Amino acid sequence: MPRIPAIDADGHVQEPRGRLGAPPRRAVRGYAPRTVRDERGRVRQVVGGELKPYIPVPAGDWQIPTGGHDPKQRLADMTARASSDRCSIPRSGCFFAGLERADVQVALCRAYNDWLHEFCGADARRLLGIALVPQCDLAEALGEARRCVRELGFRGVMMRPNPVRTRTLGDPYWDPLWTLLEDLDVPLAVQRGARPRTCRSRAATASRTSRCATSARTRTNNRSPARRS
Repeated sequence: MPRIPAIDADGHVQEPRGRLGAPPRRAVRGYAPRTVRDERGRVRQVVGGELKPYIPVPAGDWQIPTGGHDPKQRLADMTARASSDRCSIPRSGCFFAGLERADVQVALCRAYNDWLHEFCGADARRLLGIALVPQCDLAEALGEARRCVRELGFRGVMMRPNPVRTRTLGDPYWDPLWTLLEDLDVPLAVQRGARPRTCRSRAATASRTSRCATSARTRTNNRSPARRS
């Protein structure tokens, strides 16, 4: 029987400790993701200088398999599992969208994408870079999407579906980004993640949910989605 190529669309990666704060990324050194133990001995994430809520994980910590940060091991794992390609999705980076400080969010996204470019460089044909763009500011998201696709060769852009600063992905605010992704001919990857604090105003978000969803459905019906052939 011929082998059917399989693409892993949810291959999480996590930069080794200290890499986001290493030269030339010293500007984010104090804000790079790290783990600490709280007063109850539980392992928790500190991202962007903010202590995140405790999230139970099976192993009791946030250690990721070696293939999550070592591209050579990742390629070996893919071969063993008969996976032809793998989209590289962030792990701790899923928290970035909820950071209060916009400048920190922007800097961390850029530093992560630079590291991911190095990671995927081991075999850019099989390790598909998916850019993490800041969701605090449209202009910053547009700029980082352009940089990652045109300069770093990434194959898509990732965002959180959670309300961020009262906006969901169905908000017309993001229309220029969808247009850009169509022009760049890359898809949007949507990653939910686990219980981040991504919304400043829950009341404002609740009041907008229905009309944002309606707006998204209308645009979807009138536009073909961005895709890579």
